[in-house]
Amino acid sequence: MNNLIVIALFCIAASAYGRPSELLTCSDRLKLLETSKPLLGRPTPKCDESGEYAPVQCQGSQCTCVESKWGNQISEEYTMNRWETQGMKCNCARDQYAYRATGKLGLSFRCTQNGNYHPIQCIGSVCYCADENGLQGENSPTVGIWETEKLKC
Repeated sequence: MNNLIVIALFCIAASAYGRPSELLTCSDRLKLLETSKPLLGRPTPKCDESGEYAPVQCQGSQCTCVESKWGNQISEEYTMNRWETQGMKCNCARDQYAYRATGKLGLSFRCTQNGNYHPIQCIGSVCYCADENGLQGENSPTVGIWETEKLKC
């Protein structure tokens, strides 16, 4: 009888949340955390204005780039110490993640360790100075991939 009660309570709790916690949007996860018992060390996600996961999520002393819909870590490659994250925007890491999810090939992304775009980006054998979104600067010259040292980004 006790086992039946435990199973029933588990089912009620599971249906109250609707889906596993790893599949919660940021705004839904925040609502769940607000109504649940606080636990020491449980991370609180940062959401953007639209209720999706902010690009950088931190737990303890580590911060990482995450994708916006479910907050999954993009890659351990884009993980840094919390005290090194000033200016960490993860634009490149997120664009690279979204492009790879399409299954297409051909674009190459040059990201820094913090997930931002490297100042020099290349398409094919042509390189240029890029802004924080990976786009070519208005007055940026293009050079061959073999002469990137000529770029002063």
